[in-house]
Amino acid sequence: MKNKMHSLSFKVPIFISGIIFFTIVMVSSIIIKLSFDEVSNTAFAGFDSTVEGYADVVEMIIHEQLSLGKTLIQSRNLRHVFEENLTDEQYEISASVLQAFNKVNQYAIHIGLVNDKGIVILDSVDKKLVGRDVSSLHSYLYNKVKANSDEFFVDNALNNSSITGGVALLIMGAFKDANGKPLGMLYLNLDVAKISKDFIETLELPKGTLLSFINENKRFVLSTEPNLIGQEVSLNTYGIVFASNDGILPDYIGPYGYKRSAAFTTVEAVPWKVIISRDNKEIYANIYRMIYLSVIVGIIVLIITVILCVFFVRKVTRPLGVLVGMAERISNGDLTDSGENIVRHDELG
Repeated sequence: MKNKMHSLSFKVPIFISGIIFFTIVMVSSIIIKLSFDEVSNTAFAGFDSTVEGYADVVEMIIHEQLSLGKTLIQSRNLRHVFEENLTDEQYEISASVLQAFNKVNQYAIHIGLVNDKGIVILDSVDKKLVGRDVSSLHSYLYNKVKANSDEFFVDNALNNSSITGGVALLIMGAFKDANGKPLGMLYLNLDVAKISKDFIETLELPKGTLLSFINENKRFVLSTEPNLIGQEVSLNTYGIVFASNDGILPDYIGPYGYKRSAAFTTVEAVPWKVIISRDNKEIYANIYRMIYLSVIVGIIVLIITVILCVFFVRKVTRPLGVLVGMAERISNGDLTDSGENIVRHDELG
């Protein structure tokens, strides 16, 4: 066994196979590294442009609702509600106008008016809301409108609608008289589930892709995964998202415990972040397949190489063995013909 291990028939195939194996590993490693970098750059570039597009879509929806609010506060019929000598007829007209506006707005659950003390005085759908104190229920939004009566604002938190039972988002702005003096406020409560269903959930995204919107309270507002809406995000995971307006979030642990990569940007109309992410295993699926195939091909190449080397070395060592045997017999004085012939057409034949 020891002599066999020192023989050329053993050493040469091992040596050549080692060289081939090392070469395959080195070349494959370089190709795989370059492939990973290229796929990462391509994926992140795609994420970047995609996330900007979805941010623009949601911004368009929010702008539409903000513009509608600004249109509503121009209505004279609604302004009657804030008058001291309000008649029942004027109240009913104002209620009808508010209901009509509500019907044409497919995303508004209900629309209402609030007096200067923050008390609801009219609602388009639920009369039970009349008398509710908005200043305490939605203090952030109420105080923001109080501080700037020229703009409509979006609440920083979702609310549970008493009408639909689902998640809603409140928009509010100041209602003024003809001279620009604030009389109260107008609110629109938007159906987040419907917005999500129409613009987010129906998106045909690649496998393993998640699109989400996160508000400044660090909660999911919209998502292609409806179960995430309203849940609080992990700052360990998404902390970098709130530190800048846009960027890349590589190799983080997602909501379901899988390693993901993402791009994010800011929705200008509201202080939200939009994030599009995908499982790393899906991003690099083709590379993983290439690695798998490379391993199989490499093993096959090594096996074939070993077989060919063994065959070739034996073709060389067998006639050498015959020549050595002849030389030994001659050195021992045996000049008889052993009958062994080497039939080759090279240096040994």
